[in-house]
Amino acid sequence: MSWSVRSSCAKPSRVENPRHIPRSGASAASPGRANGFASIMAVVLLGIVTIAAFSIFAMLTADARRTRGAEIDAQLRQMLIAGAADLTEKAKSWDEKPTAAKSWNVELPPVLKQEGGVLKVVPVTQADGSVVTVIEADLQKRQAFQTIVMTRNDNRWEVHSSRWGK
Repeated sequence: MSWSVRSSCAKPSRVENPRHIPRSGASAASPGRANGFASIMAVVLLGIVTIAAFSIFAMLTADARRTRGAEIDAQLRQMLIAGAADLTEKAKSWDEKPTAAKSWNVELPPVLKQEGGVLKVVPVTQADGSVVTVIEADLQKRQAFQTIVMTRNDNRWEVHSSRWGK
């Protein structure tokens, strides 16, 4: 019988045991500290990105509202111009003193009617013989007004003054 001697007392070196290898950026005393810091930074960055995204969304929404408001205002101005043109056309048939000038609605295109558009012309004869006309334009819960003063000159009605308003 032969006996072989094996050394069972030999300790494994530190290199062979991966538990003893320190992680990069961490000390052997606090192995989980770096992971906690990275997690906190990730949450902070996520919060900053979220706030930035909401800010951009709010600005885009406000800009879209302003743009839509500008479109409606431009359309209201166009409607007032159409009302003034209709007024001057109807004024050609007025007598020297239009005592029976009545209000009327100007016919609008179907697209404006679908959006709730109304264009009304309201003439009022004054004591001096002039006619003060208020043109009212309504579109999508917004309004614009124009006041036109017409006087008789050389057997025809002319615009004496005009004023826009909202």
